[in-house]
Amino acid sequence: MSAPAPTDLLALVHRVARHLPSSAKLVALLDDRGPDATHDWRATEAALESEILASPRRAKSFVRAFAALAAAAGDPEARGRAARLQGAHAMYSGDPTAALPHYEYAATALRGAARDGARLGRASAFLRLGRFDDARTECQAVRRAARRRGDGLLAAAADLNEGVALHESGRAQQAISVYKRALEGLTQAGHAHLAATAAQNLANALVLLDRWDEAEPYYERASDGFTQLGLEHESARCDINRGALLSAVDRLGDADGLLFDAERRLRAAGDATQAALCRLDRGELLLRAGLVPEALHALSSAARGLARGGPPAERRRATLALARTHLLLGDGRAAAQALRRVHAETPAENALVHELQGHVHALAGRSAAALAEFRSAVSGYGRRRPVACGRTLVAAG
Repeated sequence: MSAPAPTDLLALVHRVARHLPSSAKLVALLDDRGPDATHDWRATEAALESEILASPRRAKSFVRAFAALAAAAGDPEARGRAARLQGAHAMYSGDPTAALPHYEYAATALRGAARDGARLGRASAFLRLGRFDDARTECQAVRRAARRRGDGLLAAAADLNEGVALHESGRAQQAISVYKRALEGLTQAGHAHLAATAAQNLANALVLLDRWDEAEPYYERASDGFTQLGLEHESARCDINRGALLSAVDRLGDADGLLFDAERRLRAAGDATQAALCRLDRGELLLRAGLVPEALHALSSAARGLARGGPPAERRRATLALARTHLLLGDGRAAAQALRRVHAETPAENALVHELQGHVHALAGRSAAALAEFRSAVSGYGRRRPVACGRTLVAAG
């Protein structure tokens, strides 16, 4: 492994500092991590990976500085590691398309485990882009290479990514065994962060198969693991899923407390969108519990928060839940106003709009119009939504 001496690294800093002042800050940061971080490209990359994990925005200038230093050094390994780091930064910043060329360059510039790590990064980008078969091909190749070298950590990381590919492509049953293998391998390798991620993904797959009792311990394990690492933001996002599970099994009090605390932590982390989504979950939970005024407050707040940039599907979900709440409070006018803001994108959403519109007409005494809306809702729900279909038939009388 090529490793510049301290004086060489400092000389590189002076060469690029005129164009990139943050390079000097990079060396100051690495000095705090110990001498290896300023003497060894691999140690530098590892130190900056933790910075990306803590704050992608704050790490951006450091990643650019590392790339400039690697280019100035002219060392193929350094440039490969810088490219892999740029790919990781793009991924954590939510841009898998930008990450791919960085990972592809790294996979050609690096060798051995470092090369396989770049290929695994490429698999992660494929996952985010919905290219699940491509992701599985990369993961399987990495796992084979890692096992030949006796690299249990990389093999387990490949398992984790292959589990995601199976999970996201609708093969949750197959994903469960792969996730379990990944969790065991990551735990043995001592990688607490990836182990917590594997536990959370395993819980999500079990929930999809309605295996709720099996899922809860894995959610708890994942949340505790993130908290022990100081990753409160990831712990809070895990607790959103855990709260949804508790709500599904009618442990509404436990779920409400968990979601309330998760929302607090997300607000503290500055993630307004996730906090609003958490508040939306709480609002729907309060609605199920019959606490309608409290649900109205939570859902109104969630709708306002999501209006400032939340995912369109979640904005529609919040508005529809708000319309239902207004109806339960007997306020047909407010419900109608909410429904006018919804542009249904799926058959299920369209059917729910018809159902709620039917209740608006019924509150206003327009029986014929209400019946027509209920019939449209029943037709839209069809056999795929028997509970919603039955609920609408009861409302239609």
